Amino acid sequence: MSEQVRSAADSEVPAVAGGVPAPLAVAVLADASGAVLLLGGSLPSVPALPGETPARALVRGLRERLGVTSRAAGPLLAMDSEPDGGRLVFLYDVDPPTKAQLAAVRALPGAEFVPAGQAAERLPEGPERARLEAALHARRSGRSATLEQGRLHAREPGPNGLLTYTAYIAERPKVLTSAAVVFRDEDGRVLLVRPNYLADGVWLLPGGSVESDEDELPREAARRETLEEIGLDLAPGRLLSVDWSTAPYRPPMVSHTYDGGVLTADQLASIRLQAEELDEWRLFPVAELPGRLPGTLARRVALSLEAHAAGTGPLELANGGLVDNG
Repeated sequence: MSEQVRSAADSEVPAVAGGVPAPLAVAVLADASGAVLLLGGSLPSVPALPGETPARALVRGLRERLGVTSRAAGPLLAMDSEPDGGRLVFLYDVDPPTKAQLAAVRALPGAEFVPAGQAAERLPEGPERARLEAALHARRSGRSATLEQGRLHAREPGPNGLLTYTAYIAERPKVLTSAAVVFRDEDGRVLLVRPNYLADGVWLLPGGSVESDEDELPREAARRETLEEIGLDLAPGRLLSVDWSTAPYRPPMVSHTYDGGVLTADQLASIRLQAEELDEWRLFPVAELPGRLPGTLARRVALSLEAHAAGTGPLELANGGLVDNG
């Protein structure tokens, strides 16, 4: 294994000034399915050089030895301190690599992507397993974890026995919010876009995340994302469905699906893709959508189209299926 990116369990840790062990940056790198990269049976890691932050060390190590380029490390998922004044260990999320980079990583000796629910079990019992478990929980919950010698550090209440409001908010579960639009042509075909950051053959509706920290409404996000992704500035029609969906590698997501109406030939001809994220757009007959869209999204779109045709909705969905109100 390389000297720059090695096993997180490697005991040979360079020291910085004063004999203090260098901080260790650990990568939690997942593919589109959420499977986590193990390299030689451990998480990829890189010790920081003198004067280098752990985040910069991670970017350098991933670039030099894995061929994964990123402008910055992803969110800090977990931090641990080793006993007796040992090193600090920082676990970072890593932005999804390009398809070419991901293929190159898969070809590395000892590299394997393990489903998130099984990855921690592949590590030996001890601090490294505890760190990965904490980091994966942080990815799902949106809350970073602090450990001490491989054990979660509990947040202590204040003198009055209560957490501060900031601490309370930090402890609350997180929920993501997204918005998408169903556009059709005069023949009833549905417009889909093909992202360059997902596996080949996976298509999506135009749409994306709601910028809730900027007080953006889901309807506003749908219009903004449509303009960004396909170059059409169109106000969404009525809300067709709201879907609560879960996944093992992220917090729950609330997805709003709007009717985009029927696009004219001139509007279709004026579509301009967001080249940074999208490779292609295409119109598909409704019968072909299940083979193009991911499972939950395929069910969500099918029910949304049924609601549009029947003049009903918005529908309350969970993981793409109707919620039983009984």
